[in-house]
Amino acid sequence: MEGDNAYDASDGGFGKQRAKKGIRFKSLPGILTVLLKRFIFDIETLDTIKTNYEMRFPKRIDMSEFVPDDKDAIYTLYGVTVQTGTVSSGHYYCFLRPWQEEGGEQGLLNWIKFDDEQITRVTDYAALQDNFGGDDLQAHSVWNKSIDEIRKNELWKRSNWPLQSRINNAYILVYIRESLVEAMLRPPQPSAGLVERITRETEQRTTKVLVQVVLERDLLARQPCGFWDTYEGTIESTLPVAEHGHKDKAVEIWKHMHAHLDKTEQFAIKAEQFAMFVLRRRTNRQIRFSSLSHDTLIKNNIAPAHDPTTDPHFSRMFGMNQEMVACNNTPKMTVLAMAANGFNPYSYQWEPDGWGTHENISNSKGAPPQAIFGWVEDTWQLIIKYFCPFTNKILMLGVVYAGNTSKPKHLISWVEKRFDAVHQQHPTLARALPEKFQWGCFEEYSSQEIKKLELNTTLKDNDLYLGDILIFQPLLPEASSGQDGTIRFLNSMYSRVLDL
Repeated sequence: MEGDNAYDASDGGFGKQRAKKGIRFKSLPGILTVLLKRFIFDIETLDTIKTNYEMRFPKRIDMSEFVPDDKDAIYTLYGVTVQTGTVSSGHYYCFLRPWQEEGGEQGLLNWIKFDDEQITRVTDYAALQDNFGGDDLQAHSVWNKSIDEIRKNELWKRSNWPLQSRINNAYILVYIRESLVEAMLRPPQPSAGLVERITRETEQRTTKVLVQVVLERDLLARQPCGFWDTYEGTIESTLPVAEHGHKDKAVEIWKHMHAHLDKTEQFAIKAEQFAMFVLRRRTNRQIRFSSLSHDTLIKNNIAPAHDPTTDPHFSRMFGMNQEMVACNNTPKMTVLAMAANGFNPYSYQWEPDGWGTHENISNSKGAPPQAIFGWVEDTWQLIIKYFCPFTNKILMLGVVYAGNTSKPKHLISWVEKRFDAVHQQHPTLARALPEKFQWGCFEEYSSQEIKKLELNTTLKDNDLYLGDILIFQPLLPEASSGQDGTIRFLNSMYSRVLDL
């Protein structure tokens, strides 16, 4: 500072003096954080702008020249925060370099990139050079100049070649003093108690499975019901959670359920008159029951740890009570145990006239219960509901099974018997069936989508699958209902979602 820019020391009576102004470090920290001033105030535009100029930074830096007394001022780069975008809008992500044993480089992928939920290993170039900033050559249209012409005339060397600024560049650098790296980044030795707990949890994950069995009467317990993926997730099973070995066959689930019910109530149903279904998330994100063979191993029906069925939404479904949710590290299964149609789902007595079978199943009093132990592939289990257009309530009717060539109209006799049985227990939730009406049938595809089905079209041609949810409804004339029955149904279902 000299001449007109000399330092003004007039207050001390010395006038303007030649001087040097700067910053001197007395000591250096263990972690050195460097902020690259990418955002500056532009005097010309009187606005804050982002500078995308090239700023190179080293992986290793010696700071001893700034503090002569500190002979151990060598730092290594371990963190890079990147800003991509402009001063008004953008996105941040970072690169971190984990601890390397003995400080050695282990392979090429030494850095980990954290970009929201995306976590990937990357190279040094991706963390350093790719974030220096600067300009890139713009792509050139081959319709204007051929690649051979560009190479021959070395057009990329000309100053007028169009450039494009990199909007992704380093913003914050984190260096760590090399003598402190091991103390700061080396993972601590776990305590004996922690090792014991992790070992025990690992053994549980590989040897134990928690199974919650849901009975049909559990589905019928909450009336009125709502959407399968939301409202009904609050239903608790009457059976306790059971612990099974992961190498056990699924038939052991039935044996445990039978033994428990036999102690608490009269239970004379044979194993072949029961079928089991396991709760899974389909590829289309639906949560539905699918067939569970009695001879299959339990471990083959457990969702892997990374499967979407481990998310919080799935844990709200049937059987995922507080006891199961608390055991976060133990594999879990929710199984629906369904008796042959015609059994009373509460007492498990054979009452086909009171609780119903459909047209494809004999419903005479003398007919024996159907054996459904060995589930047939083209036979589908369906969960059935009833919508009352007068009360705008939805009742759970239970579970029915039918061949995929059956039609929804074949299920009407079962629906009517089940409705009468459920209506007797909950008379205020729905009115009796009208004397004259036509049935409508819908699939509850999701909490936002209801699909109308054709009564005279097979289940297969209606694009239905095992575990789907059907809702039957009396379709009333517009004059008596005020609007089309289908529209009333949809509006009521959407309103119910808003109330949850």
